[in-house]
Formats: sequence, structure tokens, C-alpha cells
Amino acid sequence: FNLAFLVTFFQFYVHIRRSKGSQRQQLTYIFVGTLLSAMFSLVSNLLLPLLGVDSFIWLGPTWTLFYVVTISIAIVRHQLFDIKMAAVRSIAYIGVLLTLTLVYYVVAYLASVVVLGGGSQVPGDVSLSPVYILSALVLAVLFQPIKLFFDKLTDDIFYRDNYKSEDFFASLSLLLTSTTELRGLLERASKELASTFKSEQAMFLLYYTNEVEHHMSAGTRKHAKIPQHDAALLDDYAFKNPEAVFLTGLLEDDSKVRRMLVAHKIALVMPLRQADRVIGYVMLGERLSGNYTNRDINVLLTVSNELVIAIQNALSLHEVKELNATLQQRINVATRELRSSNAQLKHLDEVKDEFMSMASHQLRTPLTSIKGYISMVLEGDAGNITLQQQKLLVEAFKSSERMVGLINDFLNVSRLQTGKFIIEKTPFDLGEVVRQEVFDLNMIANTHDIKLRLDATREKLPVKADESKIRQVIMNYIDNAIYYSHAKSTIVIHLEKTGNNAVLTVVDTGIG
Repeated sequence: FNLAFLVTFFQFYVHIRRSKGSQRQQLTYIFVGTLLSAMFSLVSNLLLPLLGVDSFIWLGPTWTLFYVVTISIAIVRHQLFDIKMAAVRSIAYIGVLLTLTLVYYVVAYLASVVVLGGGSQVPGDVSLSPVYILSALVLAVLFQPIKLFFDKLTDDIFYRDNYKSEDFFASLSLLLTSTTELRGLLERASKELASTFKSEQAMFLLYYTNEVEHHMSAGTRKHAKIPQHDAALLDDYAFKNPEAVFLTGLLEDDSKVRRMLVAHKIALVMPLRQADRVIGYVMLGERLSGNYTNRDINVLLTVSNELVIAIQNALSLHEVKELNATLQQRINVATRELRSSNAQLKHLDEVKDEFMSMASHQLRTPLTSIKGYISMVLEGDAGNITLQQQKLLVEAFKSSERMVGLINDFLNVSRLQTGKFIIEKTPFDLGEVVRQEVFDLNMIANTHDIKLRLDATREKLPVKADESKIRQVIMNYIDNAIYYSHAKSTIVIHLEKTGNNAVLTVVDTGIG
């Protein structure tokens, strides 16, 4: 006796330490009832008889009342098993047995009177008669239909608000596969759960990460709103207690989680887990009739994986939509910034063009004066000059002309960008212009150890064009040829008349 109960109590201790929530409370009640029954039985039925006192042996069976009471508390308060289901099924079986008994004795009576010709009493050897054996076989065949009849009858009486799990699975599966919008999915699933389990409210609390962590709450109309600090309490409890489902009524009375759930009128919580990580919760309010049963919990557990997959798919789509919206917002902001920067650059460009135009005009005026004064000195208006002075003044005059040409280049660029470029056509001799440009560029060619050779007709080539711009074109051709040609080479400038056209060609030995 002692050895058996020591092993029993040790097993209780181990399982109580390992269990959590309602299972731990159930085991605790069973342990207390077993311990009290064993202790009192040990005294009245073993110890006292060993001492010669056997007048209390009759109390032995009475001590099992402790066991019965604690088991009853575990059943009623902590749902050790579905007592309502047991009672309903017991009534159904009693109805089946009474019906079969009645049918059997009616058949037996009729067989004894009509078939066997007996009296009004059923003979004692009915079980040996082939008629009664056949009746028993017929009743055995009728057992299942009669049982189904009484099951349905008792369900209609005691489970008016009951549901068919198959219908629930089918409707929920259809719902989960026909909706991809996250909030709509959660709201429709909440309505389905509340309708099936006859709950006051049903809701989902989900976590998702899109750059920062968010949580979404959706459910039936006027469902509870779970603040972030309450959700943190729930997360901590779910992490420490890996139960598939926990009921508020079975939590410890002094538990913060229980007080929080009671405040929000939530009676059942099922964590939604994915790869050992809680991604959210399904929460049901108080049931409109009775409490949640083991069958309800099993049905919820059956659909939990399907819920997780559907929610994860909708969550991924939701995160993509949010990301697209964020990207679109960023693109719009960047576009506005680019437009602003572009407008600023355009303004700066306009300011630059205006500055170049203004600076070119302002520089050209004093340079024109310098060029005029040098020309006057060269022509002897300021007196006689020596050959050395003349040579230096000629170089200064050419440099001033170059400066005027550069300023004209700036003005042309500015005019091109502002759309104010003007061609001023006048008649002039193209041959004379080419000869002057070749003469002016000879000095630059000599510094590069390059010779310029002009091969031009001596007849006049009158053209009507913008003389200053044509001079720039000719100068650019020859200057580029000088820049890109090898030393000790010759650049040939051809100018000839072909029909009604004047043709200028610059031939060099460079890389061009």
C-alpha cells in the first residue's frame, strides 16, 4: 500500500511541476483528493488494525469521498472533462438500451404467443429459441440507427446552439482562400468564429514588421481594443507558458494576465505561432450560453495552422502594399525635391547667362578702347615709334583682338542659351578673311614647330554672311589642326571657288 502510493505521489509531483495553467490545477485537485483518501485509509484500515483496533475499518470506503469531491471540483471548475457531454451521452445510451429492451421483450412476447403457441408468459428459454436469437441479431443491427436517433434528439435538446465542425471547417476554408486583404480577412474570420462558438466578441491581434514593428487589431463590431502594454503582458505569458489555448477562468486568481483579460471581457485566447514565434492571437469573448468545451478548443486547434498560413499570406501582401505606398510617397517627395532643385538650377543658369552677357559687354567696351589707342599709336598719331616698340605694339594689338574674339565667343554662347543668337549678314571678301586668320595664327603654329601653308585663289570671293562668326569658324578649324598635329608637320589650308560656292578645307596630320 505504502509503496504504491509513494510511486503515485511521486508521479503527481513530477507532472504538476511540468504542467501549466488548467492542467496543473486539475492535477493539483486530484493529488489533494488522492493524498487525503490515502492518509485516512492508511490510519483506519492499516495502522489501527495493526494496533488491534478494527472497529473503524468500515470508514475506509468513506474516505474516498475526498477523492470524489476534489475530482468533481476539477471537472466543474477546471474542465477535467466535458461533464455536460458525458451526461448527454449517458441519457442517449439509456434511451437506446430502454428502447432495445422494450423492443426485445415485445418481439419475445409475440413470438412466444403467436409462433410458439405459448401462454401469456414469456418462456424461460427464450435465449435458446432460434426466434429469439434472430430477434437479438435484428436488435443488434438496429442499435446504431437507434443510437444515432437518440444522439440527434439529445443534441437538439441540450445543444441547441451546437455546430457541425465539418460545416465550420468548410466555411472557414472558403473564407480564408477567397480573401487576401488583411483587415477584411480578419474581420470576416472573427464574425465566423463568433457565430460558430456563440461568443460575445471575437478578435485578432497581429504583429508585423515593415521597417518598424506594428500591431493590428481587427474583429467583430465593438470588439475590445488591446493597448500595447496589455499586449506585452500577453506576450510574456505566452512565452513562459507554451499552451496551445488558455482560458481566462482557469488562470490563477492573482494573475495580471487574468485581470487584464477579464477587464477586456475575453474568455479564451489562442496564440498563433509560426516557427516558435508568436505572430498574433485569436481572442474570444464570453460564450452566450455555458462555457467553452474541450470540443471547442480542439476545433480551434484544428484550424490554427490554416489561420496562420492564410494570415501570413495576407500579411505579406499587406506589407508589400504598405511598402509600395511608402515608396510612392518617397518618390513623390524626391520628385518634388528634384523639381525644386531643377528650378533653382535653371534660375542659377539664367543668372549665369545674364552675368556672362553683362560681363562680356562690360569687358568689350574697355578692350575696344585699348585696341583703338594701340591702333592710333601704330599709325603715328602719337608720334614716331621705333621698330622694337612697333613690334611690341603689334603683339599687344593682336592680343587685344584675341580678347575681343573670346568675349564674342562668350556672348555667342550666352545668346545661344537664351535663344537670342543673331546672324548679321554683310558682304565681304572670304579670301582676304582667310589670309588674315592664317597670318594671325602663324605665330601660334611656330611655337608648336608647325608650318601653315595657304593654297588659295587670288581672285576675290565675295560672300554675304556674318563676318565675325565666319572668322571664328576659320580660326577654330586652323587652331584645332595646330593643337592636334605632330611637331615638324605642315597644315595645308585650301580655298577655292567651285561653281557658285566657296570651299575651305583644312588638312592636317593629326589624330582627327
